[in-house]
Amino acid sequence: MQIPNKGQPIDYSYFTEIVKNINDLQGQKSTQSRISEGPGNDGESPLVEVTTPNVVIYTSYIAIANDDTKSTHTQSYTYNFKNAGFLRSPIVTVTAASSTQQSIPEKVILGVSDVNTNSFTIRMNFLEKDIPSVGINIIAIGIPVK
Repeated sequence: MQIPNKGQPIDYSYFTEIVKNINDLQGQKSTQSRISEGPGNDGESPLVEVTTPNVVIYTSYIAIANDDTKSTHTQSYTYNFKNAGFLRSPIVTVTAASSTQQSIPEKVILGVSDVNTNSFTIRMNFLEKDIPSVGINIIAIGIPVK
């Protein structure tokens, strides 16, 4: 594909060629990139491999109210995936974000536990008093149910 000269009119056929080349590159990337998930904890689940476009990527944002603003403490919250369709337990990450101007994410430590195909538990350790809530970004990546 040739680069147009400065001031040269760009027509339909040129844009069509650009879009076709981008789609061709995307198609090549889609068939070459693969994600593999090894055996589960049971040691018997077989290796699963899928192309990147077939991976389930689930994202969400939630705000959780602090149930005790008078002390530092740990609080748990169970999050349910809404029709994500994971074959096995996904890889889950959570990050704290400000949900209000009073919420300070660096004053909350987050952890993830009890991950399964339908839900997981967020453990929040509030390091200071008077934190009214914490915003949480959620990203889960996993193999889809076929």
